[in-house]
Amino acid sequence: MSSSLNPSIDRARQAERIAQAEVHVFRADQHAEICHELVDGHQAVLKAYGIKSLTTFNRDWIGNPKVIVIAAVGLGAGVDGRTGRLLGGARMHGAHTVDELPLLKAIGGQDSGLREHMEPYVEEGAFELGGMWNSIEMAGMGVEATFMIQAAMAALTICGGRHLFALTSPVT
Repeated sequence: MSSSLNPSIDRARQAERIAQAEVHVFRADQHAEICHELVDGHQAVLKAYGIKSLTTFNRDWIGNPKVIVIAAVGLGAGVDGRTGRLLGGARMHGAHTVDELPLLKAIGGQDSGLREHMEPYVEEGAFELGGMWNSIEMAGMGVEATFMIQAAMAALTICGGRHLFALTSPVT
């Protein structure tokens, strides 16, 4: 039986404590193994919330130089002895046209005005933030998923982007 009314709080209390983490930002055509770990971690978080499938959940973006990856990596060895453990991450899809954005592919058919709304932003340099998640260990450090958004905003300027789109669920 859980000691609190919120099982997530119990999991955070039992999670391994991580003292330090680094944020790594790189193109998806680099470090394929980290990209695959990010997909696996995101899938595990979604599964914990009961989400089993998403329209745009795939690995097609791995190897695409227009996709910027943000990875939070724990420093030091964990209980499992692994060093450089992935604690969370996100990815930013760059686009020259609206059709290149996963958001439009996922829900464009449900909102006829979405394409028209997004086009001027894409012309000025837009990215879409997706695949964002963080581990219970990272949450145990007091670092929320909003940290990934802040890292994305910082990376956006480095990548020459002016606008960042994101679609998120209130559940996650």
